[in-house]
Amino acid sequence: RTWEFAAGAILAVMARSDRAKALRRNPLFWYLGLALIIYSLVTFTTRLPFPSFWAAIPVAGAVLMLWGGESQRRPMPTLVFKFGPLHFLGDISYSLYLWHWPVLTITKNYVSNVGFTEIAFIIVATLALSISTHFLIERPLRRNTFLISYPLTTVFSGLALIAATALFLRSYP
Repeated sequence: RTWEFAAGAILAVMARSDRAKALRRNPLFWYLGLALIIYSLVTFTTRLPFPSFWAAIPVAGAVLMLWGGESQRRPMPTLVFKFGPLHFLGDISYSLYLWHWPVLTITKNYVSNVGFTEIAFIIVATLALSISTHFLIERPLRRNTFLISYPLTTVFSGLALIAATALFLRSYP
């Protein structure tokens, strides 16, 4: 799964270079990415081994959508990304990514038959945790002047926190 994060990181580095170019970028990238994601949603089944090389299709779709999404040459990508609820989901997407799996796992450990009520709980709990994390942790940390002013200290503090967490978790079976 590391390569999926690497795809996003490479895109982030490439996209930062020139905002003016991003606005002139061909929106066909966005449409092609959307097509790949829809293809994945429609054709992937539980019989398909996943994660596997098949993951490249939706990952490429997401990368292409982001790459072509800032284009001002066609209205569709811009309109979709500026639509309030989708924009908000984009803002909390990292928190959604972090929280969805623990909520799913905990629910499945305590509930043997997952029905509509449980799915609604999973969605609401994931959204509540994600929104809380976004506003109470992500935003304040992103705007913290100390962290911005001392990036090396920030990196080493993060590494120390990761190491301490790994040591702590190692004590559990």
